[in-house]
Amino acid sequence: MSRSTFSNRAAVVMSAAALLMSVGYVGGPALARAMGVNADQVDGLHAVKATASTAQRKGKLVATDKKTGAFAANVIPDGAKFPAKAPVGVTLTGMWAFDYVSGGAGGDYGSVIDFQTELPSEPVPVFSGSGGPVPHCPGTYEQPAAAPGYICLYRRGGDGLDYGTLIAFSLGNRGLGYRFNSTASAAGQDIFANGTWAVTTKAVSVWKADFGSATK
Repeated sequence: MSRSTFSNRAAVVMSAAALLMSVGYVGGPALARAMGVNADQVDGLHAVKATASTAQRKGKLVATDKKTGAFAANVIPDGAKFPAKAPVGVTLTGMWAFDYVSGGAGGDYGSVIDFQTELPSEPVPVFSGSGGPVPHCPGTYEQPAAAPGYICLYRRGGDGLDYGTLIAFSLGNRGLGYRFNSTASAAGQDIFANGTWAVTTKAVSVWKADFGSATK
């Protein structure tokens, strides 16, 4: 074997050894990703699938469901409470309803919505008389939604009311009062309405009733 051939082979061997050392100390994670190997830990914590039992996921990261993108219902412990003040960017939803017998012709009727927590700021109320999307309220009574800083009331049903007139009044950052003008012509007439609501929290807003967005 000539001196030059031996030198070339030695260079190749040394280069290969250097490459392996580089992969071991520098490019290991990249190589693992390229080979499709799942990481055993994330920031020192093991991870489990969304279907893992309560015992299996203790002290571990839990994946969301691959179909819904949500956690299993039992991930939230029993007795867990919503924070006293809702964080910014959270959407709360619920139902609203009232049922009265008119005391006479005209008048207005309504109720209140209790957020069950304090919002970062007072939301702007918008009413959807159609139960469908209106400005600032992209949802429906079946799937209520609201833009940040707004509370949207979606009507599902009712009778004896003029739904083009929303009379809203603030209850601070904890709730909303709402009323509608009655179309009753005499006492003893049934007056009712129901639907769903959604509010999305925002850091700062100036409270005002958005009557222009009400639809029949």
